[in-house]
Amino acid sequence: MKKHNVWFSIVLAVFTLLYLAGNAGSAGKLAKATGTLTSIEQDGTVIINGSGYEVAASAKITNGRGERTTLDTFILPARVSYEFEYTKTGPLIRKIREMAQ
Repeated sequence: MKKHNVWFSIVLAVFTLLYLAGNAGSAGKLAKATGTLTSIEQDGTVIINGSGYEVAASAKITNGRGERTTLDTFILPARVSYEFEYTKTGPLIRKIREMAQ
Protein backbone atom coordinates (compact mmCIF):
# COMPACT_ATOMS: atom_id res chain seq x y z
CA MET A 1 0.00 0.00 0.00
CA LYS A 2 2.75 2.47 0.88
CA LYS A 3 4.54 1.93 -2.46
CA HIS A 4 1.33 2.80 -4.28
CA ASN A 5 0.95 6.06 -2.31
CA VAL A 6 4.57 7.06 -2.95
CA TRP A 7 4.24 6.53 -6.72
CA PHE A 8 0.94 8.36 -6.80
CA SER A 9 2.51 11.32 -4.94
CA ILE A 10 5.46 11.40 -7.35
CA VAL A 11 3.23 11.31 -10.42
CA LEU A 12 0.98 14.01 -8.97
CA ALA A 13 4.00 16.22 -8.19
CA VAL A 14 5.36 15.83 -11.73
CA PHE A 15 2.03 16.75 -13.33
CA THR A 16 1.70 19.75 -11.01
CA LEU A 17 5.18 21.00 -11.95
CA LEU A 18 4.50 20.56 -15.67
CA TYR A 19 1.23 22.44 -15.35
CA LEU A 20 2.84 25.33 -13.47
CA ALA A 21 5.73 25.48 -15.94
CA GLY A 22 3.29 25.69 -18.85
CA ASN A 23 1.33 28.53 -17.28
CA ALA A 24 4.46 30.44 -16.31
CA GLY A 25 5.85 30.04 -19.82
CA SER A 26 2.81 31.63 -21.46
CA ALA A 27 2.70 34.65 -19.14
CA GLY A 28 4.20 37.80 -20.60
CA LYS A 29 4.57 36.50 -24.16
CA LEU A 30 3.04 38.69 -26.83
CA ALA A 31 0.70 37.17 -29.38
CA LYS A 32 0.29 38.84 -32.78
CA ALA A 33 -2.98 38.99 -34.68
CA THR A 34 -4.98 40.97 -37.22
CA GLY A 35 -8.66 41.69 -37.28
CA THR A 36 -11.45 44.22 -37.61
CA LEU A 37 -11.84 46.78 -34.84
CA THR A 38 -15.57 47.45 -34.62
CA SER A 39 -16.02 49.27 -31.32
CA ILE A 40 -14.20 51.37 -28.75
CA GLU A 41 -16.04 51.14 -25.44
CA GLN A 42 -16.40 53.90 -22.81
CA ASP A 43 -14.21 51.97 -20.36
CA GLY A 44 -11.32 51.89 -22.87
CA THR A 45 -11.74 48.32 -24.03
CA VAL A 46 -11.97 47.55 -27.74
CA ILE A 47 -13.89 44.94 -29.69
CA ILE A 48 -11.89 43.15 -32.38
CA ASN A 49 -13.50 40.28 -34.31
CA GLY A 50 -16.24 40.13 -31.68
CA SER A 51 -13.87 39.71 -28.71
CA GLY A 52 -13.12 42.29 -26.02
CA TYR A 53 -9.58 43.46 -25.23
CA GLU A 54 -8.24 45.89 -22.68
CA VAL A 55 -5.78 48.42 -24.06
CA ALA A 56 -2.76 49.17 -21.87
CA ALA A 57 -2.30 52.82 -20.93
CA SER A 58 1.23 52.52 -22.35
CA ALA A 59 0.10 50.84 -25.59
CA LYS A 60 1.74 52.02 -28.80
CA ILE A 61 -1.08 53.12 -31.11
CA THR A 62 -0.20 53.98 -34.72
CA ASN A 63 -2.14 54.85 -37.85
CA GLY A 64 -1.64 53.39 -41.33
CA ARG A 65 1.30 55.74 -41.96
CA GLY A 66 3.09 54.59 -38.81
CA GLU A 67 2.45 57.82 -36.92
CA ARG A 68 1.54 57.73 -33.23
CA THR A 69 -2.10 58.53 -32.66
CA THR A 70 -5.06 57.72 -30.41
CA LEU A 71 -7.78 55.12 -30.91
CA ASP A 72 -10.48 57.76 -31.37
CA THR A 73 -8.91 58.78 -34.70
CA PHE A 74 -9.58 55.33 -36.22
CA ILE A 75 -12.54 55.24 -38.62
CA LEU A 76 -14.60 52.22 -37.65
CA PRO A 77 -14.73 49.50 -38.73
CA ALA A 78 -10.93 49.48 -39.09
CA ARG A 79 -8.56 46.69 -40.07
CA VAL A 80 -5.87 46.48 -37.40
CA SER A 81 -2.83 44.44 -36.50
CA TYR A 82 -2.16 44.14 -32.80
CA GLU A 83 0.03 42.51 -30.19
CA PHE A 84 -1.43 41.39 -26.89
CA GLU A 85 -0.64 39.31 -23.86
CA TYR A 86 -2.83 37.16 -21.69
CA THR A 87 -3.20 38.49 -18.14
CA LYS A 88 -5.24 37.38 -15.14
CA THR A 89 -7.95 39.87 -16.10
CA GLY A 90 -7.99 38.91 -19.80
CA PRO A 91 -6.13 39.86 -22.99
CA LEU A 92 -4.25 43.17 -22.85
CA ILE A 93 -3.20 44.99 -26.04
CA ARG A 94 0.34 46.39 -26.00
CA LYS A 95 0.54 47.55 -29.65
CA ILE A 96 -2.17 48.28 -32.18
CA ARG A 97 -1.74 49.58 -35.71
CA GLU A 98 -4.41 50.65 -38.16
CA MET A 99 -3.89 48.95 -41.51
CA ALA A 100 -4.39 50.66 -44.85
CA GLN A 101 -7.95 50.13 -46.12
